[in-house]
Amino acid sequence: MKGKFINATAMKEFGNFYDYNGNSIFYGTLGDGEPLLLLHGYPFNSYDWNWVIEDLSKQYRLVFIDFLGMGFSDKPKNHTYSFEEYVETIKTLLNKLKIKKIRILAHDLAVSVVEEMLGNIDSLDFEILSVAFMNGGLFTDVYQPRMIQRLLSQTPNFIGK
Repeated sequence: MKGKFINATAMKEFGNFYDYNGNSIFYGTLGDGEPLLLLHGYPFNSYDWNWVIEDLSKQYRLVFIDFLGMGFSDKPKNHTYSFEEYVETIKTLLNKLKIKKIRILAHDLAVSVVEEMLGNIDSLDFEILSVAFMNGGLFTDVYQPRMIQRLLSQTPNFIGK
């Protein structure tokens, strides 16, 4: 069953910003219950979840974030993005929200971010109760991005931000 569509303006109203190393990171929470972290893919943002967020919020306390460089979060120029940094932004957010146990729904790029998280699980100050991976590269050593993914990851200035 498809949920009710939530537009970008409404999505932003559920959110806030926090500072991560001098950059503004967009995040939001919605609903009550057990925390469920929604992590988006590339080159998208937390708006990826607009069709399911209302239904999921009936059962979970949803936590969503726009990774640095995407969505409503800052997009610093000449920045080297990494899975490790994305993990640190998530750790910072969950600490800010005082979340100690979480379930994770990871899409696309976020699959690799969560793999990084699981690879260094001893460094986490929260417990991961479960993870659902969707449309991601579980085997990064054999991952071959499509041409459009390579182009979007290296967008020249004349195309825009």
